[in-house]
Amino acid sequence: MGLIRGGLVFSLGVLLLLSFLAMNTFLTLYLSLEYGNVKSHVLSFTGGAVQGELSIDDMYYKQYECGFFDCFKFEEPLVVVSKHAQNYWETRFYFSLIVSLTLFSAMFLFSYNKENIFIYLGGLLGIASLPFLKIGEVFSWVFGSFFKFSGSSGQVVLGISDILFSKSKIVFGIMFVLAIMLIAIGISIKVFNFETFLARVVPGGKKDENQKFVETKQKTIRSSLKTEKIIVLEKEIDKTRKKLAEIEKDKRVKKKRVG
Repeated sequence: MGLIRGGLVFSLGVLLLLSFLAMNTFLTLYLSLEYGNVKSHVLSFTGGAVQGELSIDDMYYKQYECGFFDCFKFEEPLVVVSKHAQNYWETRFYFSLIVSLTLFSAMFLFSYNKENIFIYLGGLLGIASLPFLKIGEVFSWVFGSFFKFSGSSGQVVLGISDILFSKSKIVFGIMFVLAIMLIAIGISIKVFNFETFLARVVPGGKKDENQKFVETKQKTIRSSLKTEKIIVLEKEIDKTRKKLAEIEKDKRVKKKRVG
């Protein structure tokens, strides 16, 4: 049973790590597609041409009647740097956040050492944040190498890649700080011996040995008190019976004398 439970917790941890990676990716894309960020990158890419500002607005706020991925079928490649795309990645981010919270709740429920759950969570979140420290540079290098001889079309792809992952380091910073905070909370719980509190609050949690000893002692004392009360009651009953017997005996003696 313990092996099955441990395997389940491990599997949930792997799924949670993948969910964190997806969540960080969606958050990066959502933040990178803010209008101000897209505009500054496009102007930088086009050499700061002010006359292109109107076309940037048209491109970014264009109304698409298709789903995000369906738009590619209709040859709408600029949808990737539009408000339509930002809204799509926003919904994906919140969905992955809900999935992550669900997996974390399940992991917390099945974990035996619940006092370590925040350390596990912080560790997974920290690991999932590390790729985003350099993911922008990696994609720029990959696309730059692949489209090096593709002329202007390759430069456009490289520019779009720079936009999409321009906020990756901010996401890394946010998630890494959150990971450190969660680990600090987990260490505080262990140092200040809050696992007893968790064991009382959460059914099935690990109990402190001292708590177990105290509970056992309390049960023994209650049991002994019950036994003593029963003995005292039995003695009182015996005394009452003897008194009643003596009263009955006196009545019989008196009747014989009267007779």
